[in-house]
Amino acid sequence: ILSGLVGSEMCIETVFTQWDRGTKGGISVEDLFHGLNKIGLTTTLDQATALHACAIQTDTDPNLSLQEFSDLLFNNEENF
Repeated sequence: ILSGLVGSEMCIETVFTQWDRGTKGGISVEDLFHGLNKIGLTTTLDQATALHACAIQTDTDPNLSLQEFSDLLFNNEENF
């Protein structure tokens, strides 16, 4: 979905690390908001919240794990 803006799956770990403000091991709604705006995709907090909610959560942690983040960015199905 956003793969063209972020890059390939090979560099997703680098993006994840950069966007994970506070190095908590997950991408929060606020991290997603700041990251999207940092790459030039003007996004509101509400839009970032909606995008974050589209991720398939595989655990109870509200932050996106590396795998959840990767799946969100590289999902071939339109969830929006």
